[in-house]
Parts: sequence; structure tokens; C-alpha cells
Amino acid sequence: MTKKRKHTVAVVGGCFHLPYVLKPAWRLFLKAVDIIKPDILVVNGDGMDFAGICPMNKDVRTEVMFEQEELEPGRKYIRALEAAAGNADLIWQEGNHEHWWQKYYLDKPAVRERAWHEEIGLDTAGWDVRVHRGQEMPSMMLGDLTVTHGTRVRAHSGWTARAELMDRWRPVLIAHTHRLGAFYYTPSDTGVIYDAYEIGCLADQTTARKYMKKKPNWQAGFSVVSFDKSGWFDVALKKISRRVGTDTYQLGLHEGIFTEKVKP
Repeated sequence: MTKKRKHTVAVVGGCFHLPYVLKPAWRLFLKAVDIIKPDILVVNGDGMDFAGICPMNKDVRTEVMFEQEELEPGRKYIRALEAAAGNADLIWQEGNHEHWWQKYYLDKPAVRERAWHEEIGLDTAGWDVRVHRGQEMPSMMLGDLTVTHGTRVRAHSGWTARAELMDRWRPVLIAHTHRLGAFYYTPSDTGVIYDAYEIGCLADQTTARKYMKKKPNWQAGFSVVSFDKSGWFDVALKKISRRVGTDTYQLGLHEGIFTEKVKP
């Protein structure tokens, strides 16, 4: 029998870029969600890619192609995530990729009248969907930790976390950079630790060809956040790494080391 927790546990992931996901990493993520059995599951932006309506994508796609190549397979991935989440509260915070939908279809209401989260079935599945207010990205609090998608991207792991912390001066957890990283700062003699985190991604690196000229320096992963009503929180970054010289990806949890192989 599982002991009742004295605190709340949230699994926070982001930048899945469905359906262009790194499949072995996605399978390990689903396994982790099922094992951890979080109280809350948070998709912290860019869960969907929406390449077909990306302002930077020069490929011409019809609405039929967009539906068949992105929306329909994306829905299947989301239904699998919902199944793994069990009884967890489901929260999806809009990122810049989901926000493209509003910008693209704003003057095309006859093409698609529904919002992106309605099109992929989040509303009917019970998700708490949080969208932009004007240009302001949605955010939420897990204890004293601010969770938001983010807008900055610095050159290396942890650098964006540092920039976010120096700007906000409060603990923050972001996605957006596709990197795993953390930054800590303690003002002299205070004993107070200010911290910021980047939670990685689950996107296949081939996705970057649509947007980047250089090879991406991305890390697959997600975070587990424990918190309580006092404001206390703790963040564990979970990497999903390919073992050198093999076709096997690994994820370490308290319950053991789990693996998935690259499949054709």
C-alpha cells in the first residue's frame, strides 16, 4: 500500500513538440509519470509543435496536411500521456508555439473557428489550459516556485536560468531553451538560496532543422517538483540520456534505472 504523501508532487515537462518527439525519451517519460503517480502533471509550453503554421517554416502545408501530419498524431500522443497520468490534475500552460495558433488563425476564422486546445481535445479531457494574456505568458506557482515557459535563450545550459533569476529575483522554472540546467545564488550572509531551472525537452533534434542553422545542443529531460502550502519546494531534474556507443536511452528514478532503445 502506497503511503500518503505529506507534500504535493508535480511532474513538469515541456517542449515535447508533438508529434516530432524523441520517441525513446517519450516512452521513458510516460513510464516515469506512471511510476511517480504525481498529484499534478504540468505541460509547461510547446507541447505541440505546430510547424505547419510556424512563421519561420518555409514549407507550404495545406490544412489537410496540417491535420494529417501534426494534429491527428499529436492527439494520439496526448491521449497516451493522459492515460499515464491517471488521477493527476492536468495543467497545460501555453508556450510560444501554441501561441502561433492565435496569431495565424486570427484573420482566418472560417478556416478554424476553435482554439488550439479545443482542436486537440484538451478541454474535453479535463485539462486546465492557461493561455497568454495579450503578450504575457501564463505562469503558476508550485510553492514559492514560479513555473512559466520562458522567452529567453542563452548559449549554454544554465545560462538562461541565471538570466531569468537575475531579472526576477525569485525562484523560477522554465522550458523553452530545450536544455537541462540550474543556477543558484546566495546573497552574502543571508542563507537564502535563490534558484532557477531549465527542464530540458523531449523533442527530436531533427525538429531543429526547421528553425536553426547550427546543430542543437539540447538535453532530453523533465522535472519533478515537490512542494507544500508553506511555500517550500524542491526540484529534481531528470535527464534522459543516450548511452555512449549504443542505441539505448536511460532514465534513473528512485525505483530503478529504465531503458528504451531507438526503434526504426
